[in-house]
Amino acid sequence: MEEKSVSRRFSGAIIYGAGALVLLFIYLFIDTTAENFSLRNVQYICIAIIYSLAAFAAAAFYCKKINLRHVLLIILLIGLILRIYYVLCTPYSVRQHDFYELGDKGHYEYIYKIFTDWQLPDDYSNQFYHPPLHHFLSACMLKISQIIGFSIERSYEGAQLLTAFYSFVIMVVACKIFYEIGLKGRALLIAAGIMAVHPTFLILSGSLNNDVLSIMFTVIALLYCIKWYKNPKFKNIIPIALSIGLGMMTKLSVGTIALIVGPVFLIKWLGQPKFYKQGRFYAQFAAFALICLPLALWHPIYNYIRLNQPIGYVPLVGLPNLSESHSLLERFLFIDFKELTSNTYCLPWENYNLPAYTIKCSMFGEFSFSDEFNFQAGLLILFNIIVIAFSLVAMIYVLVKEKDKNRRFFNWMIFALWVIQILSFIYFNIKYPFGCTMDFRYIVPTLLSGAYFLARGLQLFNGGRIKQYIRNFALSSIMLFIFTSVWFYTLIY
Repeated sequence: MEEKSVSRRFSGAIIYGAGALVLLFIYLFIDTTAENFSLRNVQYICIAIIYSLAAFAAAAFYCKKINLRHVLLIILLIGLILRIYYVLCTPYSVRQHDFYELGDKGHYEYIYKIFTDWQLPDDYSNQFYHPPLHHFLSACMLKISQIIGFSIERSYEGAQLLTAFYSFVIMVVACKIFYEIGLKGRALLIAAGIMAVHPTFLILSGSLNNDVLSIMFTVIALLYCIKWYKNPKFKNIIPIALSIGLGMMTKLSVGTIALIVGPVFLIKWLGQPKFYKQGRFYAQFAAFALICLPLALWHPIYNYIRLNQPIGYVPLVGLPNLSESHSLLERFLFIDFKELTSNTYCLPWENYNLPAYTIKCSMFGEFSFSDEFNFQAGLLILFNIIVIAFSLVAMIYVLVKEKDKNRRFFNWMIFALWVIQILSFIYFNIKYPFGCTMDFRYIVPTLLSGAYFLARGLQLFNGGRIKQYIRNFALSSIMLFIFTSVWFYTLIY
């Protein structure tokens, strides 16, 4: 009954609406650019709320005063507050990717150009090669801010609340995916907790480039792909088409999710009796193509015709070229522990080892923080390594030990998501052998795979005393990772 209650009450519209209203209130009434804005007061209030909610949820759930649904909602609320906290404390010009200033043709100027004259860039240099959906939505936010009377600085600060909302949606959709494919009880809370407080989602919540919106569309497409496989109707295939189409109108790399969606379509269709007579599938696939393809392809075709921009173009902007100084084995196959431990944070202009860089980049992005936080950062890296190791082992364990036929299919689907992301990431780094290409933001959906397999593995891994010790150690490591992530990102300001 409790699980049915979660399904019945875990209404996306209500949760998204509540999150949007909170962010709207902050957008209208909190001016971080004002001279009297107190960063310290924001810090104290947010920290007090986060830790109070966590303590209340743990105690009340242990005493059976609240149920799974309540704890899940509290986790989502903590995730939202963390994103708000990060955005309020991080100026829009800090910890950005390819943002730059006016005249440098970065994401700042892309948004500003649409905001000022409602026209697309007239060339495809630097970041102008990207599809425009994210920049258009951000420009709309700037226009609304201008109508209200906000300064341009406050307008860009307000645009961060839009990206914070995208990050919030990713968290909620991920939880819905976990539930759809069978996570229950405390396993669901563990996976939700990781998605709620993982540093990558906090950094992306304040990033004014197109990464976070593209990830949002990717996970929405995955959610409705699962729903469609369970119930192949128009109401589920149309959101997939919209998500992939709009996602590719944000960033073309979203198209990699089609490598999962396409096979799922075929498996479901070919598994029907007399599949060649299933007219409803033909109609649905036609509707999918009519919606998805124009949205996904209009911009690359338009820019090819208008500007002669090559299809799939990515500029060669990174330096130095790692392929000239390091072999593929040095870069990809082994973890360079010297590089992992010699500096706490990533050094995009010096690092070359992809595994070591990814471990640190997933915690801090390609950015550095004050040396006074090195202890907390070191703990976060340590627990991250342990959690990653457990998730990889759990991935293999779940794929081998899962006995439920339906769950096996979804397990392989989530595994395919991980494999496709990793292989495309490696190919991307071979083709563009630069430090900036190693950024973890290019494979964020692997976090969803890792969180799922970690939680599902703990569900299946039961037995004798030794198994119990391993299970308790894994649970403790996850909880310490979650706590340290919150501790570090509420401490750095």
